[in-house]
Amino acid sequence: MTRGNSRAKRRRLRAVIARDGATCWLCGQPLDLSLPRDHDHAATLDHVHPRSIGGPNAIHNLKVAHRACNLLAGLAHQRHLLDERRAAEVLHGTRSGHVTPLGRNGAPR
Repeated sequence: MTRGNSRAKRRRLRAVIARDGATCWLCGQPLDLSLPRDHDHAATLDHVHPRSIGGPNAIHNLKVAHRACNLLAGLAHQRHLLDERRAAEVLHGTRSGHVTPLGRNGAPR
């Protein structure tokens, strides 16, 4: 990430916190804004409508969340998409009976 993108991301984070408050929208617990970015309870931006399925990177689609909450929500979304794909394969008869192995992040390997 370039320095300019990092500044823009911090500005968006501050704007979302000013709009919604310093509370994780996923677990409802307060955010500690003094924590380093790589801490599990650090404040992150979460896309309400995930970018992976066409959600915009616009301020109206962003909420603040703890880093760990955001990661867990992303994993749950990936698992949901995988379950939908498997169901569609069964429905359309394209399923081979093989179960796609999942990596530690919940995504297919």
